[in-house]
Amino acid sequence: MERSAYRTISGTMFGLIALGHGIRATLQVPAQVGSTPIPIWVSWAAVVFAGGLCVWAFRPARGQRRAT
Repeated sequence: MERSAYRTISGTMFGLIALGHGIRATLQVPAQVGSTPIPIWVSWAAVVFAGGLCVWAFRPARGQRRAT
């Protein structure tokens, strides 16, 4: 797989993950793994983390397009 295609796919996936966690946190949707409830702040942390990875994935791709 070409490096730019990989970055596009991974950036899109991380963006969707961040979006999903953002929706969950905004709407205060309860989540549970087994018998352990997952607090809302975990989703906010996931928004920051996955959003950062999304931006990181797209930033080099954007720079490569300008250089060519």
